[in-house]
Amino acid sequence: MNFTTLDNIGGAGNSSTRHNYSYADISPENGVSYYRLKQTDYDGHSVYLSVATVDVNVIDKTLKVVPNPAETNCVVTFYDENNENLQLSVYDYTGSEILIQNIAAVKGSNSAELNLSSLPSGMYFMSLPVNGSPLKAKFIKQ
Repeated sequence: MNFTTLDNIGGAGNSSTRHNYSYADISPENGVSYYRLKQTDYDGHSVYLSVATVDVNVIDKTLKVVPNPAETNCVVTFYDENNENLQLSVYDYTGSEILIQNIAAVKGSNSAELNLSSLPSGMYFMSLPVNGSPLKAKFIKQ
């Protein structure tokens, strides 16, 4: 396993009273994650404590655009609870629909590449009706 440092929290120094420390991983990976604590004394001596296992099953119900800002292409990602045919709509700042792309979504995580080469530079908005509710995002075309 390769561990990554998430945070360093300063200790209380030489103390005989109990201290509680906490940290929240605000962007955990889906699936099993492993966490461990490393205690380092002032003299530099370190001890790793036992590994804790956390099974994270987070469903992200947002529409994401990567990269943002984008140049000629971007990838749109979203989660769908069904297998369904969807229509992604892109709007300009006036609210005019200027681009439509059909997406055959599957149950679970989905991604679709969107060709932006025909769009002039500027800010755009997109809407994708997933599971009967529109997911929305904004992006910048460079």
